[in-house]
Amino acid sequence: MSKAKLIAIARDRLNALVQQKTLSYSSYGTLIDRWIVFVNFLANRKGVLKIDDIDREAVIDFGKSLTDATPAYAQNLVSAVNTVMTSLHFGAWDSVSATRECGIPHRDNVRVVPPGGMDEQEFRQAMIALDSNGLARGRVVAEAARYFGLRAKETSVMNYQ
Repeated sequence: MSKAKLIAIARDRLNALVQQKTLSYSSYGTLIDRWIVFVNFLANRKGVLKIDDIDREAVIDFGKSLTDATPAYAQNLVSAVNTVMTSLHFGAWDSVSATRECGIPHRDNVRVVPPGGMDEQEFRQAMIALDSNGLARGRVVAEAARYFGLRAKETSVMNYQ
């Protein structure tokens, strides 16, 4: 099977998920881009180009080969392969842990400088607007995300008492 065929199989399956509205177009594109990296690895390193020959060991080998990538990117690549394989196996795929099985380090980047998309004055005005509309918890979540470098999901589940 060619690389193109292996990519096409993943595209078809992920596109079905987009049509079912269980996957966004953005996620589809990201997953395909990362799947292509994996397919290239298979072609260059393993000679495996059949979907039936892709097993957990192939994914673990792929993860272990990502020594030059940042931990976040390496974890994203392994996660994308897990997502594609899960979709190809209709949920029957046993996911590979990027950190435990591939030896990819945990992410450790902590923001020390707030993002530059909105200056401090604009951010303060937005926080005042949240407060004045009775959204104090939203303000706390936004501030924690901005100043601690947390994701919105992480900040929204924290106990701020």
